[in-house]
Amino acid sequence: MNKVKNLKKKIRNFSYFPNCIKALLKINAYANLKTTDKIDVLMQGEEFQRKQMINIYFPYIIEKFIVFGINGKNNNIELNDIVDIYNRSLSIGSSISQNNDGVFLSELFFYMGNEQTPLQETNYNQMFYRYTELFNDDESQKIAKEILGVELDKFIVLCWALGSFILNSKTTPIKLNISKFSSFILKGKNEFTQNDINNFIDYVSIDRETFKEKYYTLRKVNLDIKESFLDDETLDRIDRYLPKVSFHYPLLKDGDNYYITSFTAIIEFLKLGRVYSDISENKIYNKYKIKILGTQVEKYLRNEIELYCDRLQIEKKIYGDENYKIGKQEYSAPDVIFETDNYIFIIECKTSAFNLITSIQNFKKEVSSRIEKDLEKSEKNVKRYLDEKKQNETKKIYKFLMYFNSTPITLSSLKFELFKDTDFILTDINSIEYLFMLQGKKLDIVIDNFLIEEKKGNHNTLYDFLRINYSIDNTIIENIFEKKVKFILGEIINE
Repeated sequence: MNKVKNLKKKIRNFSYFPNCIKALLKINAYANLKTTDKIDVLMQGEEFQRKQMINIYFPYIIEKFIVFGINGKNNNIELNDIVDIYNRSLSIGSSISQNNDGVFLSELFFYMGNEQTPLQETNYNQMFYRYTELFNDDESQKIAKEILGVELDKFIVLCWALGSFILNSKTTPIKLNISKFSSFILKGKNEFTQNDINNFIDYVSIDRETFKEKYYTLRKVNLDIKESFLDDETLDRIDRYLPKVSFHYPLLKDGDNYYITSFTAIIEFLKLGRVYSDISENKIYNKYKIKILGTQVEKYLRNEIELYCDRLQIEKKIYGDENYKIGKQEYSAPDVIFETDNYIFIIECKTSAFNLITSIQNFKKEVSSRIEKDLEKSEKNVKRYLDEKKQNETKKIYKFLMYFNSTPITLSSLKFELFKDTDFILTDINSIEYLFMLQGKKLDIVIDNFLIEEKKGNHNTLYDFLRINYSIDNTIIENIFEKKVKFILGEIINE
């Protein structure tokens, strides 16, 4: 036991700046960059597996160095020390004890899903497109600019530019050269200003003390009690799975220098999870989530279905969320309904993210109980609607409970143990997007095949099933985003 405590003790022997950071980033570069000075310390396994392990463990290790590697006597770190630290990290979270409440596998997959699944998704243009479309109304644009310090479209293009500037480096970069990055942006014929760039850098960067505060906050039992931290036994079980501060702040500010926290963090930030959370979960704009966000998610989803049907020339009806009456009582239809001659897709949308911190600390209460309530509500809503409209006798009907801000494996793990009997498909926005980008397939047949394989235990996630068995056509979305980038960024997009 005390695995996390011993790991911290080992790291305290070193000072992160100025040399340890170079060694750790060169290892992280192996998994993410094409530089010639990168290092691979994990010699076993296939290359993909080694890169995946680096992306999982080294952001965790680097964050420990940022917090605890401050005044150590060693400014340099040897390869054998890095391997030792890596091996210590491997054992953290590997001894989750099986409990007696029937949720062991669900809990384990939930942890792994939040830690590993996002790292496998690299379709940034889809993410960029998603959020430009989701937040394209006036109120969202206003809130986004107040939070980000720059218009959302400009911000997303700056994210694209930051990724391009860093991840295409010929040697492993340790810091972001603000002057060169600014020149990279401003040399094009566009409407960017230095103030836009400064505000963008302020948003994506964090100083070391604030980083430490956020790191410790993630490990508190009670945010209102100053010294209320998780005990050693709990940390040994969940520490590695806790959210990474660096994934929200990929640059570490130290004086006039802006150090890269990790290249994995750069890539994860480009998926805009923090942007979505800052806009949708911000307590200052709490009415926004209630009055606007749900409608925007439904609108975005209907637009995705529309693009799919137009591409394949499918006759369809797309509707949902209309009011209807049973007697004098008024109800709302399911959120999104997609109807063809042969089948109906009914999609209930949930915009709120799971609170990952409280979910990891109390999985059964925070995750399974919430989904159980969501399912019960959606099942009643859909049944009432179908009974009233009498649509359940003529066409195949498929029901989805879609969480907008979750990962595929997270929701699948819950159904695996806890919700086997529901006829709803628990899923997320990534899976739904992928479904409506399939190349010329009958979607009812696709879902039928998935349900057959799921019952056999061959696939636990819709996303996994689709990616393995089908090809997608996302050229329309790629073209839309590319035109947007060219329009905003100007001529440097072609360089």
